[in-house]
Amino acid sequence: MEHIIAIMIILLTSSAFISLLTAFIANYVLVKNNNKNQSLKYITEERAKWRDFVKSSASKIYSGNFQDVSKKEVISKFKLSLNPLNEKDHSLDNTLSFLLTEIEGNTTNPEIYKAFIHCTSLLLKHDWERSKIEAFPFYKKVIYYSKPNVAIEKYNKWYKLKKDELKLP
Repeated sequence: MEHIIAIMIILLTSSAFISLLTAFIANYVLVKNNNKNQSLKYITEERAKWRDFVKSSASKIYSGNFQDVSKKEVISKFKLSLNPLNEKDHSLDNTLSFLLTEIEGNTTNPEIYKAFIHCTSLLLKHDWERSKIEAFPFYKKVIYYSKPNVAIEKYNKWYKLKKDELKLP
């Protein structure tokens, strides 16, 4: 009988230990997922705000309707929102910066304005694709990052065609 009681005590204490360990692991996973979701939500919201800003600024620049702000201010803020140091897709940002400088210098070349809108739409498409990828699970991110980015590929083709004509850097 004592032998049976000893076995029952061992089983009960090991069950309690396993239950406690399972609770700690479940809590860790829950906290980690919650932190990841909060971070993803914040990044997604900030990117959405950035895309709205870019659309609004591009519209003002293209139309020439700056309302109560100066042309220089709108263009400066747009340039500051770009990331020309990003090594992977820096060319698009640098081209946009160049086009904005041309527009700021009062160019009358309509091709510069067309190029500006085209590059801005590619920048927005590129950012939208990155936002979608961030929401993917890890295994899908690996697959997605192994594929070439459609917006950057389109930009590279466009750039080769327009570089000499527009005197792009």
